[in-house]
Amino acid sequence: MKGLPTLYKPLQLEDGTILSPSSIESENDGLRVHLEVSNDGAATWKNTGYLNEITDLLIQPTLLAFSQSKIQMLTRNCKKNPVDRRIMQSWSMDGGQTWGSFTPSGLPNPNSGIDAVNLKDGRALLVYNDSTQDRSTLSVAISYDQGLNWKKFFDLENEPGKEFS
Repeated sequence: MKGLPTLYKPLQLEDGTILSPSSIESENDGLRVHLEVSNDGAATWKNTGYLNEITDLLIQPTLLAFSQSKIQMLTRNCKKNPVDRRIMQSWSMDGGQTWGSFTPSGLPNPNSGIDAVNLKDGRALLVYNDSTQDRSTLSVAISYDQGLNWKKFFDLENEPGKEFS
């Protein structure tokens, strides 16, 4: 495969490795996340295989790198029960070669897309819908401790009845 294999933004590590987060929505395979990895400047790609269980219902991952080896994956959660609706996270401590189990991040998610970015000063920002029910509030959360804890920073949009996702 030539070129970028996904619509989500890739992450290039210090050693040149490109991690491109991706997901599928399939009747047979469910809602699953994986990575496409390139070690040759995006000339070729290798698929990691699915990183979550079929029952997790996760799609649309975004990546944060806190070092060459420590990477956090945050994902959209598609569960129907509002009690279960949280942004989910997984960690790699070896540059994306292996990943831990997915756990709740503590932030709500009404089955809507998210995106995150590292700042040069070490903080991380996350854009998400701050609700388990609807998409009328689009917020930015900030982490000062490499993605371990998130705090709502401010609302970009907040109009009842409107949808921002």
